[in-house]
Amino acid sequence: QTCPCVASCEGRGWAADADADRNYGQNVEYERATFSPSSVRELQHRLQRGRDKCLVPIAVRHSWGQGIAPACAACEPVALEKLRGFSIDTCKKTLTVEAGVRFEDVLPELQKRGLSLINYG
Repeated sequence: QTCPCVASCEGRGWAADADADRNYGQNVEYERATFSPSSVRELQHRLQRGRDKCLVPIAVRHSWGQGIAPACAACEPVALEKLRGFSIDTCKKTLTVEAGVRFEDVLPELQKRGLSLINYG
């Protein structure tokens, strides 16, 4: 049964021609991700196998800090931009997003419902 308050949405994801080796601010460079799961289930499966020593999540590359860059060569960057699902609950006034969702995907959907983000106006 679907709640009339909840809308499920899908973002467009990261631009195909984007600079995949740098963050949004162009001040952090990192290894190109070799693993890019298409679903949370696929990511969970990879984590449950337990073979990876270190995975570094890279979502939409908006972070300005060094926290997105692998600490050592043993760490593998994991591109999460394909995880673009999000839901808006107008009754609870909540937004739930996957790691690859961008502001530009969320804001129009919130505005259609008369909502916004607290820190976005």
